[in-house]
Amino acid sequence: MTAERIKHGTVCENTQNVFWSYDSGGRERWFSPEKFNDMRIRSRESQKKNYWKNVEVNRQRMRDWHCANKDKKKTNFKNWIDKNRGKVRGTRLLRNYGLTNDDYISMFESQIGLCSICGEQQQGVTKDGEARFLCVDHCHSTGKVRELLCVKCNAGLGQFRDNPNFLTRAANYLIKHQPQGMQQ
Repeated sequence: MTAERIKHGTVCENTQNVFWSYDSGGRERWFSPEKFNDMRIRSRESQKKNYWKNVEVNRQRMRDWHCANKDKKKTNFKNWIDKNRGKVRGTRLLRNYGLTNDDYISMFESQIGLCSICGEQQQGVTKDGEARFLCVDHCHSTGKVRELLCVKCNAGLGQFRDNPNFLTRAANYLIKHQPQGMQQ
């Protein structure tokens, strides 16, 4: 490993093979990846050991920090969410429906990106300004995923509590009260 150090800046001939850090005495040092990882592991073990020595004091200190830094914590969390939208969505799909992002994409492609009920594409944007995804429709009693629906169709099924009798009665009601001259 060769590295050149220039005053007021650091230049390294092979930056993939070395890491720059301070040693315990506060001096600048170059480390190999193996040495750097070993130091990181030992540091984390030391932090864990110190944390568990007096766990209640440390937990209270963390609670106090969170209370004192609510805005900072909120901003950091929002920034993380903005940078990791795909990860957040994938986690939610897996947690709520047992679907991976690849499962969702294959369902979306098999439906050609259209709602299973009305046959239209998902319209609109989210409050964050992104294109809206089709909703994953699922049976609330069994949890089984059915198909992808637009927001309006998904909300409609939810309002009728997934009961086919209610939907049939609603359809008959609309037919009964259809204005004269309108085609079905």
